[in-house]
Amino acid sequence: MKSTLLGLALLSCLLPQEERVGTSEQKVHYKIATKYNQPEAVDSTLEASARSAGSFGPRYAAMLVRIHRTFAKGNGYKDLYLSLQQDTLGGAPKGASLHCAALAAGLKKAIYCAKCENGKIKCPHCQGKKKFDMKCLNCDGKGYIHAKGEVKPTVLQRCNSCSAVGFIKDCVCDICSVTGYVDCPDCKGTPWREEACPSPECRSGKVTCAHCKGKGTAKETCPDCGGKKRTIASGASSAFKVSVKCRACDGEGFTKVDCPKCNKMGKIICETCKGKPEFMKVVASLTDVLGTNPCNACGGQGWPEAGKAIACPRCFGLGVLVIPTADGTKILVPE
Repeated sequence: MKSTLLGLALLSCLLPQEERVGTSEQKVHYKIATKYNQPEAVDSTLEASARSAGSFGPRYAAMLVRIHRTFAKGNGYKDLYLSLQQDTLGGAPKGASLHCAALAAGLKKAIYCAKCENGKIKCPHCQGKKKFDMKCLNCDGKGYIHAKGEVKPTVLQRCNSCSAVGFIKDCVCDICSVTGYVDCPDCKGTPWREEACPSPECRSGKVTCAHCKGKGTAKETCPDCGGKKRTIASGASSAFKVSVKCRACDGEGFTKVDCPKCNKMGKIICETCKGKPEFMKVVASLTDVLGTNPCNACGGQGWPEAGKAIACPRCFGLGVLVIPTADGTKILVPE
């Protein structure tokens, strides 16, 4: 027995941390779980292997890596939220679905705009009804008008435009384009806020104009030759139709004009952030989503068996228990 323990101790000293004895999946689990809070140290190949693992432990560690990476980058919160909602939980322990849901709830509370739903609010003009009662312009909402031709201004008559009620019922609301909703003034229609606009093309709220490809000028068909590059020679007989190179476009068939889409700037407003990337800025931290407590089962080691890639069954090799900030009772309980 003593010789066995001595051998394990010696093996632990000789083997590098990343080369513990175990199956391929166990080794993947060990490598990613020991770096779950260091996303910069986890390469994409390792993360992909962990995500496709058959057991829950590596997949759970990969999920935590993604959470840490998202907060480190400051964008991708919406995609993270969807992954927490949709990730498969095959082989997961008791309470895993509730645990992930609690993490997702904390993320949404911290990042999502609190003033709207999907970036929209009820139209304040029609109160979301798509129609509204408009004050009659003919009588200024009074229901009566001064009789025409009367010298005395006190002679009044019934307003026929509004049937003497002072307003026109059920007018179509143009403010919300008859949808009942308008963009939220707080998030400008983009409720999942980021540290920067998530569009890779966006630069300070603007993107390259697709119409002119950023050149500021666009090609238009030459009005003189209709794009044919040649025109009928001046003074030539119509019967012969002698043509010459179009002088207006120098035989190109098109002329360059100031781009009408971007007003020759080469840039247009980014549709993702509506030209206001600062409105998407979020003040939140990882602690708004989760906290951790040391695992008492393994004393915080995560991998208590020396030299072996066998994870602690209580913390799945993390060395800590993940506590959702939204609901601290939704912790993982191994079966």
